[in-house]
Amino acid sequence: MNINGDRLESLFEELKVYNDTPNQGYTRRVFTEIEEQSLLWFEEVLKENQLYSHKDRVGNIFGVYGEGENPILIGSHLDTVQNGGLYDGALGVLSGLEVLITLKENNIKLNQPIMLVAFRGEEANLLGGTFGSRVFTGMFDSNHEELESIGLSKKDIITSRNYKNFHSYIELHIEQGEVLESENTDIGIVTSIAGLRRYRIVIKGKSGHSGTTPMALRQDALKKATKELQNIFEFSETIDNKSVLTVGKLNMYPNQANVIPNKVEFLVELRSYSEQKLDEYQTQLLSKLSVQSERLIKKETTALDQQNILKLCNIAQKLGYSYKKMVSGANHDANSISTIMPSSMIFIPSKDGISHHPDEYSSKEQIVKGSNVLLNYILEH
Repeated sequence: MNINGDRLESLFEELKVYNDTPNQGYTRRVFTEIEEQSLLWFEEVLKENQLYSHKDRVGNIFGVYGEGENPILIGSHLDTVQNGGLYDGALGVLSGLEVLITLKENNIKLNQPIMLVAFRGEEANLLGGTFGSRVFTGMFDSNHEELESIGLSKKDIITSRNYKNFHSYIELHIEQGEVLESENTDIGIVTSIAGLRRYRIVIKGKSGHSGTTPMALRQDALKKATKELQNIFEFSETIDNKSVLTVGKLNMYPNQANVIPNKVEFLVELRSYSEQKLDEYQTQLLSKLSVQSERLIKKETTALDQQNILKLCNIAQKLGYSYKKMVSGANHDANSISTIMPSSMIFIPSKDGISHHPDEYSSKEQIVKGSNVLLNYILEH
């Protein structure tokens, strides 16, 4: 059985309307009016197809097909980064919706119900990324100091926690990388979500006038920083090909053309499929630095469900799709959900590996293949 690719394409066309930055990508930041409108649209489509279940008090929206206990949960998110793409997050929600519609129009009898969710606030925001799924799993602190500023309460958080027994969770997503495209592979079966360590490095110097301070007397923070950065990048060339290191943010002070920099601050991030590798690389990285560092974030590597990984591989093979097992370097709602139920992810190729950008693109053919894997995963339960 296959999904209806034309209908799924039309759902994406309808979603395009909900956008704060026309002609500059897609912007549906969480807790904005446009994001609220997109969720209302999603809710109405569920109701039109008699698939609506409920909305919790933080705004996560649920649909359902079938009756009984221990539902399989599928979904993702509809919010975007500023000037982002059409497919990140939305693919999992709209493909999940198309799967439910396909099951319903074919009157498929299932052993257990299928529940679809659009989680709120997966992208970075005031309350932290993967907000909706962290609330759902009980990972979000109900005493968060910013709750009131967006109109939510401690009671909203507590009552939005999951109290149902679920069978499992599966999320369809674009890869957001170049691996599948470069290898001409249809489907990625995610084995784990990479853990990460993020550090702040601060290097201090002394300001002075750029025209009057002799070179020999300068304490230039940027000059010191370039030596540290060189050591970091040389180290990055020694790590394995399933791990990555990024210097993702750099600030210089006072950042004026005629003033010698007195401080440089940058962030270094390690990601890997293996906790052992993260610990090993962390130790090696810090040994390369001659200045103090502050660890800002530590996220553990998350292994996804082995049984479902095998099942997804078998389904892709039966459908005649090429596939490979792979690690997700990015965080997803599946990471949160894996703390309370077996979780899996399916990737489809991203053109040129571009994501979080207006040029983000996956073809209709690729989207249909990923959606068919999702549908047939459901059918085999």
